Amino acid sequence: MQNLPGFVIGIGTDIVQIPRIEKLYTKFAEKFLYKNYHELEIQDFWKLTPQKQCLFLAKRFAAKEAISKAFGVGIGDKMSFKEIAILNDLKGAPSAKIFDKTASYLDNYSIYVSLSDDYPVAIAFALVTKTSSFHGL
Repeated sequence: MQNLPGFVIGIGTDIVQIPRIEKLYTKFAEKFLYKNYHELEIQDFWKLTPQKQCLFLAKRFAAKEAISKAFGVGIGDKMSFKEIAILNDLKGAPSAKIFDKTASYLDNYSIYVSLSDDYPVAIAFALVTKTSSFHGL
């Protein structure tokens, strides 16, 4: 069996106003965190200085929206904010991992995500590919 390069399932992008996330976090605090972010993201959130926390949340919020758009389902019954964790590798590059109910039908999918910000906005771009297998001679 030979693994062929993945083919594109979808792309998604989202832009978030950082002050909107600042207001939500100020108003709802931990309730906002636990409703919209995976526990791994929340652990990383608490390690940040207060000045960087809402930027961290805004970029991840945008990434989750972009990923759900790339899958063509949006946030709702098929995919929730808490199921998607945006993590960083040791070099700081973002990656996405999906947990819980959604994960069962995501075998053989790869998610690529890019995050950026320029106050007052944060933006995310997501690309979802599916690997295919070729059963050769």
